[in-house]
Amino acid sequence: MATNAQQGAMGRQIATFEELISEHGKRTASACRLASGKAALYRDILDEFMPVYERSVEADAQRAAKELVQIRAVLDGYEAAIEQWQKRQVDTADEFNLLEVLGLIHKEGRHSMMLAWLLDRDIMHYGTHAQGCLGFRLFLEELKLPVEYAGTRYCVSREVSGEESRVDIEIAARGRFLIHIENKIWSGEGSNQTRREWSDMQRRAEALDIPAIAGKVRIHGLFLTPEGVSARTPNFQAVSWRQVARVLDRFAVEARPPDVKLFASHYARTLRRFIIEETQEEEPDRGQETI
Repeated sequence: MATNAQQGAMGRQIATFEELISEHGKRTASACRLASGKAALYRDILDEFMPVYERSVEADAQRAAKELVQIRAVLDGYEAAIEQWQKRQVDTADEFNLLEVLGLIHKEGRHSMMLAWLLDRDIMHYGTHAQGCLGFRLFLEELKLPVEYAGTRYCVSREVSGEESRVDIEIAARGRFLIHIENKIWSGEGSNQTRREWSDMQRRAEALDIPAIAGKVRIHGLFLTPEGVSARTPNFQAVSWRQVARVLDRFAVEARPPDVKLFASHYARTLRRFIIEETQEEEPDRGQETI
């Protein structure tokens, strides 16, 4: 038989257990009431949300229908404009560009060749336009360089190498003047490039017996870029392809052969469309160095 002490311990355990059961029941009832309240709250939210959602869907559908009408009107207008433009192109062909067809637009060396063609006076060399020094004279006037250079027996050369560099175009007359043109369109100036070119120009001028006349500059370095960016060496004059385009415009007016006039005008438009306008949006890659 259990002793009185054991009976008392069992009674206390039973009482504790009953208390736990009672407390658990209270907490469970409270949780149920809380869950029931939250469920009711969620139902209320959903009841309010659905009408708002339906109105939103309807408003979106109405707005989409309205925008669709507007988009269709824009597309119809665009198609009509394209059709009219295509009809005009039958007579004008504004989009035609010979250099683009030949894939020469983005070849920097080809533009140096075109410039040499414009500046050369020798019909047996680059100057097949047969207009003598006309292009060079207009070039000198545009850049405010001595126009009398055009009256000399000057020579135009390309890719002239010196001890430290290679220049794109050289225009020189022995004993009279020296001009070097560094053409940059998509490439950037190389490491100390114009400094090295200027050093080579001094040596080249000495070899050509170009005198150092006080007060008269006979050696000219030109740094040619789409927008007339300055070279890192101050001895070089900044020149823009926009200026070259203006020279070509004047050349097209004053030249006599129809094919030459047409070609010069066509190339001026090429520069404005593909070189000047394109490079306004993109800076030259200064990381690409050339010699």
